[in-house]
Amino acid sequence: MDSLLEDIRNALGRGDGIKALLLDEYTRDSISPIISHAELLSYDFFLFETIRSTRQPIDVSCVAILSKTSLPLLAEEVQKQVYKEYYVFITDELSDAEIEEIAKKDINGIIKELQELYFPGIPVDDNLIILNGTNDQEIAQSLACLLKGLNVSPRIRYLFGSELSYKTAMYIDAGAKCKSTNSDILILDRVVDLFTPIMYPWTYQSMAAEYLEYKPGMITWGHNNLCISRDDKFFKECKFKDIVYATERLKDSFEDVKVSRELAGEFITNVKNKAKESNRLTMHLKAITEISNACVENDSVSEAMADLIEDVPINLLESIKDATEQQKLRLALIEYLCEVTARSPNILKTLWKDKQQKWILFDGYKKEIELFTKTYIKNYQNLRRPSYERNQSRKLGYIPELVRIITDLKNNRLSTTKYPIVRNIPGNRKTIIVFMGGGISFIEYRALVLLFTKEFPKNDILLISNKIITANEILSSISVRPKY
Repeated sequence: MDSLLEDIRNALGRGDGIKALLLDEYTRDSISPIISHAELLSYDFFLFETIRSTRQPIDVSCVAILSKTSLPLLAEEVQKQVYKEYYVFITDELSDAEIEEIAKKDINGIIKELQELYFPGIPVDDNLIILNGTNDQEIAQSLACLLKGLNVSPRIRYLFGSELSYKTAMYIDAGAKCKSTNSDILILDRVVDLFTPIMYPWTYQSMAAEYLEYKPGMITWGHNNLCISRDDKFFKECKFKDIVYATERLKDSFEDVKVSRELAGEFITNVKNKAKESNRLTMHLKAITEISNACVENDSVSEAMADLIEDVPINLLESIKDATEQQKLRLALIEYLCEVTARSPNILKTLWKDKQQKWILFDGYKKEIELFTKTYIKNYQNLRRPSYERNQSRKLGYIPELVRIITDLKNNRLSTTKYPIVRNIPGNRKTIIVFMGGGISFIEYRALVLLFTKEFPKNDILLISNKIITANEILSSISVRPKY
């Protein structure tokens, strides 16, 4: 990410005097989480505009950072000559035809610079990027472009049996021209683990996405907006922790701000900084309170899910006695996935003639299960169950399948049959890049970051996907009843 940040900052530094910054909906979301407003002001920007907005001509320089989808609007922009001159950066590769078309429209020669800036995605967190694109082809193009921007020359592996993974791997390989590799990229499909997006999360960042609205750099609920920036020390420390830890740490943070105010004296800059920090902590308190109130009702259903996964005998009728329709469907999906991934039955139980007929929850959701299978499982045959750490509570000790896969990859145990190698060029590979088509969950993101922190501290991990996936999205996509 450092090289990309340097390229973005170089782009922002173009032009002289006071300037305008022109973005579109994609690049606005890409830049805002990584470049603060204060830093933008340091580059002498006094106007911040989106290319779709109506603007009056003004005699200043303009730095335009745009996605390829905005090329037609850029053509209109330069014909109108809204600004004195333009320094244009496109976050994807441009074809000769596209460059020629822009040149034709620039009849006044006001585009002083036109460059490719390989950043077709949104940084959601330090090690997590969501790509631009509305279909598989566009997403593959964005992935290839991002890898170029990161100066990555990867050894490529993909999930066998997934058409999405295979086609994406072939696209990346077709554009690779390297003679050595500096990383591994594992191209996966959401089908590799359908348990995790349905599980209830129990740590701050994951719960914010479950119970509030989580966007890059911003958490919102009701009329509240909590800005999550790179200098938010509290969020950085607590995002992978449970709510109890976050609440206790919040009390300490408020006390730290109070003490530092007393020591800082009356310097205006210090007063402003401490006021800003205090306001942000107050918003975290409100967010944690909102999450705490919402998550309590899911505790027993979450435990029932864990029992099913671990084959613990469970009375499902008792578990769903007070459950909502959404909770029942989530539990039914986990029960169905456990059935699909059932371990070898005990031979004595099989021969026992007087055993009671097992009551199956998912039998009550046959249409939803059929849609779920058709939409997500498809014809994939190698589904596996997640597991749990033995020295942790099950809420915090949940281990997604992705952890096992990446651990096997790092230890050279990953099956070349299930995960074939497309490009196997020698090199010193200290970075693992995981692309998950179909969406990544914050539960998986947390698990992989903690894995590398603990087990592979000298290596780097980067997760890339086309979206953050949540249980609500899955339930809505298969619902034949009122939407959740």
